[in-house]
Amino acid sequence: MRLLRHPSAPPAILASVYLALALTYGFVNPLYESTDEIRHFRYVRYLQVFHALPEQTSDPARNAQAHHPPIYYLAAAVASAWVPTSEADPVFFEPPVNPYWGFRYYEVSTDNKAQYLHGPEEAWPFHGNVLIAWISRWVSTLFGLGVVLVTFRLGREAFPDRPALAFGATAFVGFNPNFLHLASSINNDVPAAFFGALALLASVRILRHGNSNRRAVLLGLALALGMMSKTITAALLAPGLLAIALAARRNRSWPSAWRAAAIGGVCFALISGWWFVRNLRLYGDLMGTTNYVAVWRGQADEARLFREMLSNLPYAWTTLWGRFGYGQIPLPDWMYRAGGALLGFAILGWVIDLTLRPAINRRAKDTKSGKPDSGVPRPDSSSLVSSARNIPGLHRDTGAGSSAPIWATLLTALLAGLLAWVALMLTIPATANARMIFAAFPALGLLVTGGLIGWVHGRREIWIGWGLSAMMLALALIALIGYLAPAYARPRILDPRAVAAEAKPARANLAGIAEIVGYRVSAAQGLPGEAVDVTVYWQPLATTGTPVTVFVHLLDADGIVIAQRDTYPGLGNYLTTAWRPSAIFADTYRVFIPDTAYAPDSADWHVGLYDATSGARLGVFDTSGDQVGDSAGLGSFTLNARPGDAPNATAVNFGGKIQLIGYQLDRRAVAPGEKFTLTAYWRAIAPESDYWAFGHVVAPDGSSWSISDSVILPPATQWKGGDVIAEARTFTLAPGTPPGLYDLDFGVTRVDANGQDRLIILAPDGHQVDDHFPLTKIRVTGGG
Repeated sequence: MRLLRHPSAPPAILASVYLALALTYGFVNPLYESTDEIRHFRYVRYLQVFHALPEQTSDPARNAQAHHPPIYYLAAAVASAWVPTSEADPVFFEPPVNPYWGFRYYEVSTDNKAQYLHGPEEAWPFHGNVLIAWISRWVSTLFGLGVVLVTFRLGREAFPDRPALAFGATAFVGFNPNFLHLASSINNDVPAAFFGALALLASVRILRHGNSNRRAVLLGLALALGMMSKTITAALLAPGLLAIALAARRNRSWPSAWRAAAIGGVCFALISGWWFVRNLRLYGDLMGTTNYVAVWRGQADEARLFREMLSNLPYAWTTLWGRFGYGQIPLPDWMYRAGGALLGFAILGWVIDLTLRPAINRRAKDTKSGKPDSGVPRPDSSSLVSSARNIPGLHRDTGAGSSAPIWATLLTALLAGLLAWVALMLTIPATANARMIFAAFPALGLLVTGGLIGWVHGRREIWIGWGLSAMMLALALIALIGYLAPAYARPRILDPRAVAAEAKPARANLAGIAEIVGYRVSAAQGLPGEAVDVTVYWQPLATTGTPVTVFVHLLDADGIVIAQRDTYPGLGNYLTTAWRPSAIFADTYRVFIPDTAYAPDSADWHVGLYDATSGARLGVFDTSGDQVGDSAGLGSFTLNARPGDAPNATAVNFGGKIQLIGYQLDRRAVAPGEKFTLTAYWRAIAPESDYWAFGHVVAPDGSSWSISDSVILPPATQWKGGDVIAEARTFTLAPGTPPGLYDLDFGVTRVDANGQDRLIILAPDGHQVDDHFPLTKIRVTGGG
């Protein structure tokens, strides 16, 4: 434990571990995958090419985060200015998008988490745009290193006789997975955190040593540079002013406070004043965010924005610990619960330190002096700040009076950051990410560590520092190894003997590009609404010039697709353009059977490849070289009917008024000009008027080829609770309907004296889904 007390060893250890983690986080995270990273990159390139600041336009691709101040982008642009570029390195670079990214984004998985397609052009040795992007990332990493070092210095400056506070707080900040993720990405949040930490350090020095011209200059410069990194950093003006006022009050020198505030204000204006003038000239407002805010807000009213802010709070909480990419790579719930428990213990520790500990100490003192203890705590009429002098966690003199003003300043920094963040979320819902309070992270780290230390005292504080550091390091490693790295990893190459042992044998050659050498299906039967895992063992034979897509279909006897998945190989991480010929790998495709799938039914699994650009499928050939189709059959599947009060039982809630509980078709394969009947089964929830049901036969291009739209009879207001109402409607396919698969789109409309409008479908958790949905599919036969 003596290591903690050595002046240079702790920051060196923390900095080294941080650097190793941040560089590794960056290595496993492909370029442009972090939040807004491509737009931050365009800002850097804009500065390099046009030698001017970007201006906000109506073109999202050219906006390049133009509403942000330029400090970070200037640093990255200068650091990478020596990199040679060509016409192949455009300013407004747009990497190819993975169309399947974010599949069930809210789930913990490795399924299509990459937003972009990453090819060999991103591989070592780096050059052009790729090298500029990596250098820009490393600039962020260096700013993050500064945050780590300044946070440690802040802790030692604030509490020089309590090294555990500095050690624990620095680990809390530097080993936070979300911080590490962004410290290895192109963004301006980490530079803002660096200057915010400097502003807090300057504020603490003012509290410790009093107001002076030099300290006021340092505070003003830190706030100005923070503001010029990200405008939300201006929230730290509140703790800075509080520190100036508390120092003046302690020294009974209010003129020094006015002088310090004035000097700091002049420094702030000299550094950042031009930015406000520019914004006012270009956009008509000092912050220059009116146009940007308008894009996000649209026509939303204040009540809706408030509801959205509240609904985003659970998501925002997860980002305090780690939620990678654009939020599509969450950590498991137990990790977020562990973080919640940590903060809960810290808060409870503060309660103990502020309420119970003084009484315990008074009793101990009375016992030692031989005075009887009445058992009733003595009243204390002083304020929280002055009473804190009697608390072991706060009373230790820092050389300039009680440490309570320092804690008050840190708490003010955190609260100011949180209030600014809430105000931002009320304006722009997309800002529900804890990176918005990175500038206050050092204050949060010290407050959390201080609360945990409230459970102990004396030499045992060191154990809290080590324990918190170990916990945050474990969190960072688990998030990295268990979730971030696997999300972007290529499939593991398999030994053919392992394939033979675990897979059902198959042999299908897909146009000489790949062979299917085996498969596994997680279930031979299932119900609508369930998921089935189909694992395909691929042996690549050749690479392709453009990526080829995998499809997995569950087909019934009529050729109707019951369920399907489309994805690039490797679940988006192993394109056919980068395949290693002969190296066998396995892909597991999770296929969700729709809730309204028609059952009972018998079906077969089919897998194949197609060109997403043209839609053309690749042929499947047998061992003699003859084409046997355009997909490979991989076993049968039985779809059982879900139990319920109606055929094809389901539960579609239309606006909390009526519920579709099932349906039935008299036929599912229909020729042009022919009729078919849909019987819908209804149950009342809280009907208020008459309702019309509408059904459309919709082609893949969105065109309608049959419509059935009529009132549901008997009227819903006459239904009795618990009754099941069967209502039939007839569809007639238009002559000339092209053959193929069509969606039977379905919905409900309210009709009364006030007009009509579609009822919104509500999910089980109450959120709104849509005003119509694809009930099932039909096949149009014949030549049209």
